[in-house]
Amino acid sequence: MNTSILLVDDDIEYAELLGVILHQAGIHVTLCHTGKQALQEVASAPFNLILMDVAMPEMDGFSALHQLRRVSDIPVIMLTSRIAAADRVQGLDGGADDYICKPCDPDELLSRIRAVLRRTHRSNYDPVFLFGSHRFESRTRELTHDNRVIRLTSLEAELLSMLLHARGRTVTRESIALALQDRELDAFDRSLDVHISRLRAKLGEDAASIQTIRGIGYSLHATIERM
Repeated sequence: MNTSILLVDDDIEYAELLGVILHQAGIHVTLCHTGKQALQEVASAPFNLILMDVAMPEMDGFSALHQLRRVSDIPVIMLTSRIAAADRVQGLDGGADDYICKPCDPDELLSRIRAVLRRTHRSNYDPVFLFGSHRFESRTRELTHDNRVIRLTSLEAELLSMLLHARGRTVTRESIALALQDRELDAFDRSLDVHISRLRAKLGEDAASIQTIRGIGYSLHATIERM
Protein backbone atom coordinates (compact mmCIF):
# COMPACT_ATOMS: atom_id res chain seq x y z
CA MET A 1 0.00 0.00 0.00
CA ASN A 2 1.54 3.32 -1.06
CA THR A 3 -0.37 5.29 1.52
CA SER A 4 0.29 8.18 3.90
CA ILE A 5 -1.74 8.16 7.12
CA LEU A 6 -1.99 10.68 9.95
CA LEU A 7 -2.42 8.81 13.25
CA VAL A 8 -3.90 10.95 16.03
CA ASP A 9 -3.92 9.45 19.53
CA ASP A 10 -2.86 10.82 22.92
CA ASP A 11 -1.80 7.34 24.07
CA ILE A 12 1.79 7.67 22.88
CA GLU A 13 2.76 4.05 23.55
CA TYR A 14 -0.29 2.71 21.69
CA ALA A 15 0.22 5.15 18.80
CA GLU A 16 3.87 4.16 18.39
CA LEU A 17 3.00 0.45 18.44
CA LEU A 18 0.24 0.93 15.88
CA GLY A 19 2.58 3.07 13.82
CA VAL A 20 5.03 0.16 13.62
CA ILE A 21 2.26 -2.21 12.49
CA LEU A 22 1.14 0.22 9.78
CA HIS A 23 4.73 0.83 8.69
CA GLN A 24 5.26 -2.92 8.31
CA ALA A 25 2.25 -2.92 5.97
CA GLY A 26 4.00 -0.37 3.76
CA ILE A 27 2.15 2.67 5.07
CA HIS A 28 3.90 5.95 5.82
CA VAL A 29 2.69 7.14 9.23
CA THR A 30 2.81 10.59 10.83
CA LEU A 31 2.02 10.67 14.55
CA CYS A 32 0.44 13.46 16.54
CA HIS A 33 -1.31 13.44 19.89
CA THR A 34 -4.00 16.14 19.98
CA GLY A 35 -6.81 17.32 17.74
CA LYS A 36 -5.16 20.72 17.38
CA GLN A 37 -1.94 19.14 16.17
CA ALA A 38 -3.94 17.08 13.67
CA LEU A 39 -5.47 20.18 12.09
CA GLN A 40 -2.04 21.77 11.79
CA GLU A 41 -0.62 18.64 10.13
CA VAL A 42 -3.48 18.46 7.61
CA ALA A 43 -2.95 22.12 6.70
CA SER A 44 0.74 21.59 5.98
CA ALA A 45 0.94 18.16 4.30
CA PRO A 46 -1.26 15.85 2.20
CA PHE A 47 -2.52 12.59 3.70
CA ASN A 48 -4.57 9.77 2.23
CA LEU A 49 -6.40 9.05 5.46
CA ILE A 50 -6.61 9.99 9.14
CA LEU A 51 -6.93 7.52 12.03
CA MET A 52 -8.21 9.52 15.00
CA ASP A 53 -8.94 8.80 18.63
CA VAL A 54 -11.85 10.53 20.37
CA ALA A 55 -10.76 11.20 23.97
CA MET A 56 -7.80 13.58 23.71
CA PRO A 57 -6.66 16.72 25.58
CA GLU A 58 -7.10 20.26 24.23
CA MET A 59 -9.52 19.16 21.50
CA ASP A 60 -11.27 15.80 21.29
CA GLY A 61 -11.62 13.78 18.11
CA PHE A 62 -15.23 14.78 17.48
CA SER A 63 -14.36 18.49 17.68
CA ALA A 64 -11.32 18.02 15.45
CA LEU A 65 -13.47 16.14 12.93
CA HIS A 66 -16.02 18.96 12.94
CA GLN A 67 -13.32 21.55 12.26
CA LEU A 68 -11.70 19.36 9.61
CA ARG A 69 -14.93 18.86 7.68
CA ARG A 70 -15.25 22.62 7.23
CA VAL A 71 -12.20 22.63 5.00
CA SER A 72 -11.46 19.08 3.84
CA ASP A 73 -13.08 15.79 2.87
CA ILE A 74 -10.02 13.62 3.54
CA PRO A 75 -11.13 10.17 4.76
CA VAL A 76 -11.27 9.78 8.55
CA ILE A 77 -11.56 6.59 10.57
CA MET A 78 -12.33 7.05 14.26
CA LEU A 79 -10.29 4.52 16.27
CA THR A 80 -11.39 4.70 19.89
CA SER A 81 -12.27 2.83 23.06
CA ARG A 82 -15.62 4.67 23.22
CA ILE A 83 -18.01 1.93 22.15
CA ALA A 84 -21.43 3.39 22.95
CA ALA A 85 -23.90 3.53 20.08
CA ALA A 86 -24.36 7.26 20.68
CA ASP A 87 -20.63 7.81 20.14
CA ARG A 88 -20.70 5.81 16.91
CA VAL A 89 -23.63 7.85 15.66
CA GLN A 90 -21.93 11.12 16.60
CA GLY A 91 -18.76 10.13 14.78
CA LEU A 92 -20.40 8.85 11.61
CA ASP A 93 -22.94 11.69 11.43
CA GLY A 94 -20.09 14.12 12.02
CA GLY A 95 -18.35 13.00 8.85
CA ALA A 96 -16.22 9.99 9.80
CA ASP A 97 -15.91 7.35 7.07
CA ASP A 98 -15.70 4.50 9.57
CA TYR A 99 -15.77 3.97 13.34
CA ILE A 100 -13.63 1.23 14.86
CA CYS A 101 -13.51 0.28 18.53
CA LYS A 102 -10.31 -0.54 20.38
CA PRO A 103 -8.85 -3.07 20.77
CA CYS A 104 -8.91 -3.90 17.08
CA ASP A 105 -7.26 -6.79 15.27
CA PRO A 106 -4.46 -5.33 13.10
CA ASP A 107 -5.52 -7.34 10.05
CA GLU A 108 -9.09 -6.09 10.38
CA LEU A 109 -7.86 -2.51 10.75
CA LEU A 110 -5.74 -2.79 7.60
CA SER A 111 -8.67 -4.31 5.73
CA ARG A 112 -10.95 -1.46 6.76
CA ILE A 113 -8.33 1.11 5.81
CA ARG A 114 -8.12 -0.47 2.35
CA ALA A 115 -11.93 -0.46 2.10
CA VAL A 116 -12.16 3.25 2.91
CA LEU A 117 -9.39 4.08 0.45
CA ARG A 118 -11.11 2.08 -2.28
CA ARG A 119 -14.24 4.16 -1.76
CA THR A 120 -12.32 7.39 -1.72
CA HIS A 121 -9.52 7.22 -4.25
CA ARG A 122 -6.44 9.27 -3.44
CA SER A 123 -6.90 11.54 -6.44
CA ASN A 124 -9.97 12.95 -4.70
CA TYR A 125 -7.74 14.37 -1.97
CA ASP A 126 -4.93 15.84 -4.02
CA PRO A 127 -7.26 17.33 -6.62
CA VAL A 128 -6.64 19.93 -9.27
CA PHE A 129 -9.11 22.80 -8.97
CA LEU A 130 -10.22 24.94 -11.90
CA PHE A 131 -11.97 28.14 -10.86
CA GLY A 132 -12.53 31.27 -12.88
CA SER A 133 -9.49 31.56 -15.11
CA HIS A 134 -7.17 29.86 -12.62
CA ARG A 135 -5.86 26.37 -11.95
CA PHE A 136 -4.65 25.21 -8.52
CA GLU A 137 -2.87 21.91 -7.89
CA SER A 138 -3.35 20.73 -4.31
CA ARG A 139 -0.32 18.46 -4.24
CA THR A 140 2.21 21.03 -5.43
CA ARG A 141 0.28 24.10 -4.20
CA GLU A 142 0.88 25.66 -7.64
CA LEU A 143 -1.46 28.34 -8.97
CA THR A 144 -1.49 29.13 -12.69
CA HIS A 145 -3.32 31.56 -14.95
CA ASP A 146 -3.18 31.05 -18.72
CA ASN A 147 -0.28 28.62 -18.15
CA ARG A 148 1.63 31.29 -16.22
CA VAL A 149 2.68 30.37 -12.69
CA ILE A 150 1.58 32.83 -10.02
CA ARG A 151 3.93 32.82 -7.06
CA LEU A 152 2.16 32.25 -3.75
CA THR A 153 3.66 32.25 -0.32
CA SER A 154 3.15 28.98 1.55
CA LEU A 155 0.55 30.67 3.76
CA GLU A 156 -1.35 32.07 0.77
CA ALA A 157 -1.35 28.61 -0.82
CA GLU A 158 -2.70 27.08 2.38
CA LEU A 159 -5.47 29.69 2.59
CA LEU A 160 -6.46 29.13 -1.04
CA SER A 161 -6.44 25.35 -0.55
CA MET A 162 -8.76 25.65 2.47
CA LEU A 163 -11.18 27.89 0.56
CA LEU A 164 -11.25 25.61 -2.49
CA HIS A 165 -11.81 22.45 -0.45
CA ALA A 166 -14.69 24.18 1.36
CA ARG A 167 -16.38 24.62 -2.07
CA GLY A 168 -18.37 27.75 -1.24
CA ARG A 169 -18.90 27.03 2.45
CA THR A 170 -17.69 29.65 4.91
CA VAL A 171 -14.27 28.96 6.40
CA THR A 172 -14.29 30.63 9.81
CA ARG A 173 -11.47 32.78 11.08
CA GLU A 174 -11.19 30.47 14.07
CA SER A 175 -10.73 27.35 11.92
CA ILE A 176 -8.08 29.13 9.82
CA ALA A 177 -6.17 30.27 12.91
CA LEU A 178 -6.40 26.80 14.40
CA ALA A 179 -5.24 25.02 11.24
CA LEU A 180 -2.38 27.48 10.81
CA GLN A 181 -1.53 27.74 14.49
CA ASP A 182 2.17 27.27 13.81
CA ARG A 183 2.04 30.55 11.83
CA GLU A 184 1.03 32.40 15.02
CA LEU A 185 -2.13 33.75 13.41
CA ASP A 186 -4.85 34.97 15.74
CA ALA A 187 -8.45 34.55 14.60
CA PHE A 188 -9.16 38.27 14.86
CA ASP A 189 -5.71 39.60 14.07
CA ARG A 190 -5.73 42.02 11.15
CA SER A 191 -2.77 40.16 9.66
CA LEU A 192 -5.18 37.47 8.44
CA ASP A 193 -7.08 40.12 6.46
CA VAL A 194 -3.78 41.31 5.01
CA HIS A 195 -2.91 37.80 3.79
CA ILE A 196 -6.37 37.43 2.24
CA SER A 197 -6.00 40.84 0.58
CA ARG A 198 -2.67 39.82 -0.94
CA LEU A 199 -4.15 36.55 -2.16
CA ARG A 200 -7.03 38.45 -3.79
CA ALA A 201 -4.55 40.74 -5.54
CA LYS A 202 -2.76 37.74 -7.04
CA LEU A 203 -6.05 36.35 -8.35
CA GLY A 204 -6.55 39.45 -10.49
CA GLU A 205 -9.88 39.23 -12.33
CA ASP A 206 -11.01 36.46 -9.95
CA ALA A 207 -10.24 38.49 -6.81
CA ALA A 208 -13.91 39.11 -6.06
CA SER A 209 -14.54 35.37 -5.78
CA ILE A 210 -13.08 35.47 -2.26
CA GLN A 211 -15.82 37.00 -0.17
CA THR A 212 -15.52 38.28 3.38
CA ILE A 213 -18.24 37.17 5.78
CA ARG A 214 -17.86 40.02 8.24
CA GLY A 215 -16.88 38.90 11.71
CA ILE A 216 -17.05 35.23 10.72
CA GLY A 217 -14.62 34.29 7.97
CA TYR A 218 -14.28 33.90 4.21
CA SER A 219 -15.74 31.90 1.37
CA LEU A 220 -14.83 31.37 -2.26
CA HIS A 221 -17.73 31.84 -4.64
CA ALA A 222 -16.90 30.69 -8.14
CA THR A 223 -17.68 27.81 -10.42
CA ILE A 224 -15.19 25.24 -9.16
CA GLU A 225 -14.31 22.20 -11.23
CA ARG A 226 -12.49 19.47 -9.37
CA MET A 227 -10.32 17.11 -11.43
